[in-house]
Amino acid sequence: MALSSMFYLSIFLPITLMLYWCSPKPGKPWVLLCFSILFWYLIDPAHFLWVLALMLVNMVLIRFLQHKWVLLLLDIGLLIVCKWNLIANPVGMSFLAFTLISY
Repeated sequence: MALSSMFYLSIFLPITLMLYWCSPKPGKPWVLLCFSILFWYLIDPAHFLWVLALMLVNMVLIRFLQHKWVLLLLDIGLLIVCKWNLIANPVGMSFLAFTLISY
């Protein structure tokens, strides 16, 4: 789903914004999280579980690792493998990798 598609502009974005604005303050991050996951699924259903697993592994490891550089090397390594070896290259992998690195 492209950000300029009619489905995104006329259905997905308005529903997301409406639910975000109507939700109480503690629920706003959860609304965005749920719609972000749905958006990733709609963009690339074939690689959705791979991307979701990568995000969950990063969230778990960031809490338990003493040396955060290990996770940084893991994310950069996965980006390099996906970009130059064309193995399981989901749409938006660069964006996802840099978002995980900044997290």
